[in-house]
Amino acid sequence: MRLLVVPIYQSQWAYHCSTTIRPTGRLASWVAYATRKWEALAEAKTRTWRRRLYATGTGLMDKIDYHEWFLKSVPSRGDAGDLQKMTVHYPPLLDGTQVQAQLVQMVKERKPYHRRYLTLSCLWLPLSLSFGLVPLIPNIPLFYNLFRVYSHYKAHQGAEHLDWLLANGQIELDAALPALASRADIFQATALTPLPEAVLHDIAHELAWSGVATDLLRAHSQVVSQLTDTNRPASPDHSSSPAADGRPHSQSSADDRSKDFKDKKQD
Repeated sequence: MRLLVVPIYQSQWAYHCSTTIRPTGRLASWVAYATRKWEALAEAKTRTWRRRLYATGTGLMDKIDYHEWFLKSVPSRGDAGDLQKMTVHYPPLLDGTQVQAQLVQMVKERKPYHRRYLTLSCLWLPLSLSFGLVPLIPNIPLFYNLFRVYSHYKAHQGAEHLDWLLANGQIELDAALPALASRADIFQATALTPLPEAVLHDIAHELAWSGVATDLLRAHSQVVSQLTDTNRPASPDHSSSPAADGRPHSQSSADDRSKDFKDKKQD
């Protein structure tokens, strides 16, 4: 198992787990079948309800926290068997102790989170089943709820395995991966501006690991989106210049922060 850590902006990093271990059992077979059926919707004709369903569902899944997607890709201890070692690749810019501490913190936060929402998703199953009473319409709430149940279950299993690896010294730190080590100056700039998306494409192309581009780009999109939301101008607070209703208002300095971010992003 290999874990890739890529700085996106300041202390926000993207993660990708590369492994040849595949889940086994009936649940894994059912999920593989459901995945094939879902991907088949992408081949539906444009403007059909199947194609629209696929586009909407894909959009919803892309908004799921990228930490969850990462933890889902970490195999459970049962599936890993004797392969109880993980090599963590990160840029030389980062300190190995810092990387390990961040992983520990992630596991500490995500384990109870996924355990809680796994329980809540299970509790919603009876209600979502009731939508099946409507004829001729696919029970989309049930399908999505089942997906969330499985997603939280897998993420919790991955978090538990990663927690075990960290606690038992089964993590090997490596800051010499060429795809990361050769871009030290670029990663240095992430202290001020988000990593350019093109760099992630180059890293993914150079590594050629299955699924690495999807994980890195999803994380980048979410981090940049959060940053943009943070720097979005605040609504008027009625404190200085005259407004239409006669009350004064002022514009937050977030305008300047948003402009600065956009300028840096263009650079």
